[in-house]
Amino acid sequence: MMPQNEQGFTLIEALCAIVVTSFTVLLAVGLWQASLAAERQAELQTSLTRQAVSRLERLQAEPSVAARDDTTEINIRGTAITERFTITIIPEAALYRVTITYTWQERGRAREQTWATYHP
Repeated sequence: MMPQNEQGFTLIEALCAIVVTSFTVLLAVGLWQASLAAERQAELQTSLTRQAVSRLERLQAEPSVAARDDTTEINIRGTAITERFTITIIPEAALYRVTITYTWQERGRAREQTWATYHP
């Protein structure tokens, strides 16, 4: 029989501490993986925004604009992306509607990001 003033941990206390620590580590790893995925998504969307702004700036530099619908395959950070660039004439307003749509697959799901603006 163990004396009552004996100090230390019992086997049950040690096992409980190991289980709690294991769950904490598993949760931390899950959060870390989720934050890495969110960071990758944010980097990709930032790159797509830069691509779209660059495309719109090139359009503004063109002396004349014509209606068109182009599709291009691009690769950003190892991700295959389809870029659709559409210019639609709006004669009654003397404007062009410019739409840029990017589509790609991420973890088995289709993703899409679209920008639309008007050009005089």
